[in-house]
Amino acid sequence: LAVNAGSDSISAFAVEEDFSLRLTATESTIDRGPNSVAVFGSIVYVSNITRPDGGFGGEPDQEGSLVGYFLGADGSLTRLGDPVDLVNRPSAIRFSPRGDYLLVASINAGSSELENDADDELTVFRVNQDGTLSASAVSTARSTVRGNPQNRNLPSAIGFEIVEDAAGRDIVVVTEAREFQADGSPPAFPNLQNGSVSTFALGTDGVLNPLQLDIQTATNPDGSFTDGDRTACWISFSSDGGVFWVSNALDASLSSFSFDDRGEVRLLAAVAAEGARPTSTDPALAFSETDGFIDLDVSDDGRFLYQLYGLSGTVGVYAIDGDRLTRVQELTGTLPEEDTQGIIAVGAPRTPEPAGGVFAMTNRPEGNSVVSYSRRRDGTLQYIGEFSTGGAGTTEFDGGEGLDPLISAYALEHSEDQRFLLAVNAGTDTLSVLRVEDDLSLGLVDVAPTGGAGHAGPNSIAVHGALVYVSNITRENPDGSPLFVGEPDQQGSLQGFWLGADGRLRPVGPPRDLGNRPSAVRFSADGNHLIVASINAGSSALSPANNDELTVFGVETDGSLTLQPTGSAASTNPGNPAGRNLPSAIGFEVVEDASGRDVVVVTEAREFRADGTPPVFPGLQNGSVSTFVLDASGQLTNGQLDLQTATNPDGSFVDGDRTACWIAFSGDGDYFWVSNALDSSLSSFSFGADGSVSLVNAVAAEGTRPQSTDPAVAFATTDGFIDVDVSNDGSFLYQLYGLSGAIGVFRIRGSELELVEEIRGDLPSFDTQGIIAF
Repeated sequence: LAVNAGSDSISAFAVEEDFSLRLTATESTIDRGPNSVAVFGSIVYVSNITRPDGGFGGEPDQEGSLVGYFLGADGSLTRLGDPVDLVNRPSAIRFSPRGDYLLVASINAGSSELENDADDELTVFRVNQDGTLSASAVSTARSTVRGNPQNRNLPSAIGFEIVEDAAGRDIVVVTEAREFQADGSPPAFPNLQNGSVSTFALGTDGVLNPLQLDIQTATNPDGSFTDGDRTACWISFSSDGGVFWVSNALDASLSSFSFDDRGEVRLLAAVAAEGARPTSTDPALAFSETDGFIDLDVSDDGRFLYQLYGLSGTVGVYAIDGDRLTRVQELTGTLPEEDTQGIIAVGAPRTPEPAGGVFAMTNRPEGNSVVSYSRRRDGTLQYIGEFSTGGAGTTEFDGGEGLDPLISAYALEHSEDQRFLLAVNAGTDTLSVLRVEDDLSLGLVDVAPTGGAGHAGPNSIAVHGALVYVSNITRENPDGSPLFVGEPDQQGSLQGFWLGADGRLRPVGPPRDLGNRPSAVRFSADGNHLIVASINAGSSALSPANNDELTVFGVETDGSLTLQPTGSAASTNPGNPAGRNLPSAIGFEVVEDASGRDVVVVTEAREFRADGTPPVFPGLQNGSVSTFVLDASGQLTNGQLDLQTATNPDGSFVDGDRTACWIAFSGDGDYFWVSNALDSSLSSFSFGADGSVSLVNAVAAEGTRPQSTDPAVAFATTDGFIDVDVSNDGSFLYQLYGLSGAIGVFRIRGSELELVEEIRGDLPSFDTQGIIAF
């Protein structure tokens, strides 16, 4: 996408396989002087320097605007809403990493010709679900105020990037040319000061908080021209995010900075690379002498930096070695000397390296498999292939409708280094390991039994480092015969393994018996405990000792489990006076609050009736979420209990979300979503810094939902939302439709979800079990 500042338009090009370009669209930008483009998925925004309603005060005092478009798969551009006015002159725009905010940098913040509310160098707008922007700014920020006692020139913000630190915070790193004088009067060449970099933390609420301000790009404190780098403008990060470079336009040099895990910035070299630099402070002479370093970009593989020389029509090619730059080429003769504007380095066209992978597994009695997809940067999926697990699924445990092995979480997991996938085979009582190849195809490495005779129906996997545990739906009687009480009253078991560097499994001790039917297993954050959720806690067919929905075991140094549980908990007891159905716990996650506590957030389908009798379809109640705090000894204490997923207190089918089952957290941990399996919907919750949980939206997204309380009709008509996962970058949610064989792709915007596409035809309609996204 390219701006045309003289004809007030934006153009789109298709990148052909030979890297030639084909024009696909040119659309008006409404206002004058388009100068910067931002893209997130199919949403495009362009900023304009001026607008017709009195917003042209003459350079440098313009007031600009923003215009949005939808970018079609064919490269077409369709206008999106009306222009949004800006109170000062934009220099660059960028989407936040999750696309929920649009940030605008200003080059003339603080100009004495503008109103006082034009003092901010950064402005944040919220992006609505339909792609339009909030009517007013969510927040603003500046590093330097007009009339500051240091007499520091105002920040003429040019380029900026939004990068993540090790704590998951979004850090806005902005370059500042320091042109407008401290009193707001226009730039005067001899009075330019050393350029700078400032950083701000962008919260999930869109609020900017200043971190480090006015980190100068020059080492000479008096700002002398030879050693100073005055016009810090463009910015580009290394591929690993540990270093970035700032081009000092007038001085034709690059300064290097470090960016550490805490998001802190430090000047490394005032002059990391340079071209022809001016020797005079006279504007006419300086502009004729300098190469004028303007836009720059780093190649996708992180090996090279490309610098555009804006005043000599050259492209400088620099090899990157850590924070060092070595010039390897200067390409001249292909660009005009002065009339150039931007540069970008891209990878292979049309088939760029995928942003990640998505994997869904089946539960077919005739043979299990994992279907692999590559995940594009817009969240959409490209089918890779279907790969056998070397085992089979089953409908043995539920009378044939193919659902019971579904009612478990984490049937498909990955090793911590994401080199291997682990998948259960409920029909052949085995655990499979598949290697993830570079092209996202899968290769079967190992298949191991999950406990021997009687330990049937493996259904959930937990991984911590090299230690793996799998749960089974049934177990042996004391005399060695199979213990099969019949669904839904099974009693299960746990089996541990060591996962080798080659992907081979080695058993850890004998199976550990459980008093009820497990639905999910998870390690504590430190790996010292294994937590097991139960789907049939409190069943009248089981002993009262098996009433707990969560059970915790300690993990010994050899990988085995403690003989007795260290803790257990339940949100609702049999015979409770409220007549609340018992918690059929399915999915859960262990997350840390701001004080460092491990909080177990568990979903509860509310199926078994309050007296412990088996589930009856019309008697299902609204699903819920409960929280428990796990301490270092493995004890659980109650947090918030039975937070219902529906807003209708009588639990009516249309408005109620009854079978809360699977769970997935946002990338920043501020929100999570619960899939309501039978009702084919997703409920959204917030997770506070103190570990508190609250319902945000009972139906944040939905598929085809049943219109009957008759079980046969309901199961035949619903999509059946089962397992769910969020991509590693936190941008997209992937929902497996367990009763229609589809995958729903949803873009994440805060707590809100926007359907991007539904993938159909690659999975069986009924016999699917788990999904995982990298």
